[in-house]
Amino acid sequence: MPAARWGMAGGYWNGKIYLAGGDGPLPATATWAYDPLLDSWDTSLAAIPAKRNNPASAVIAGHLYVAGG
Repeated sequence: MPAARWGMAGGYWNGKIYLAGGDGPLPATATWAYDPLLDSWDTSLAAIPAKRNNPASAVIAGHLYVAGG
């Protein structure tokens, strides 16, 4: 992972693992995507609008939804 993080939202879509929010040394609004085939992280994704720690999450039709936390 690009940085230490816990309590993130997560989901899997189209071969990538998406993580958002959580808590750690970087802003808790970060959104990351991990590509296991390339073993690489994309940290250039748009941030979520508010800090979330241990939220519920789901991927529906290609969108990662983050609620609560």
